[in-house]
Amino acid sequence: MIFENPWIRVWCLILLMVLTAACDKGNAKLTEDKNPGHQAGGPCLYASFSGRALITKIMQTPASKEQAQIRGGPGYEGYEVWFRFIPDAELPENARHALDREHLFTLYNSWYVGPRYVEKYGLAPDKVFPCTLKHIQSGSCSPIDFQFPTLDRADYFESRAQ
Repeated sequence: MIFENPWIRVWCLILLMVLTAACDKGNAKLTEDKNPGHQAGGPCLYASFSGRALITKIMQTPASKEQAQIRGGPGYEGYEVWFRFIPDAELPENARHALDREHLFTLYNSWYVGPRYVEKYGLAPDKVFPCTLKHIQSGSCSPIDFQFPTLDRADYFESRAQ
């Protein structure tokens, strides 16, 4: 048998130790990347501006309905929820572009909300929700983002099997 030679056993043992060390170093790198301080897209700095989101319209569109048919999707027809950001104070010049248009409200994974989400959170045209505009100051992340303290954009309850 090949492992009867003591030199082959020694070389196999050395090879095993080297591979184990390499795997441990790779695992350490993976753990390091899961650090909560690490941000995808590099370190980004945002300025926050408090305000409100005014729901302007809620409607089904061909795109929002189609998500029910997407393999691996939520399994329900969605609704497009559009809003305007109303700041509590005047925005700096470089952030005012967020006021120029309506914005689409979606869940964090970009799914449209479903009818039960609309009902659960009381979404309706002309309804107002607290909102914070996050405007990029440095880095290569999204130029703007909105946070809603009373709307859970990670609430995927509608996609769970009933």
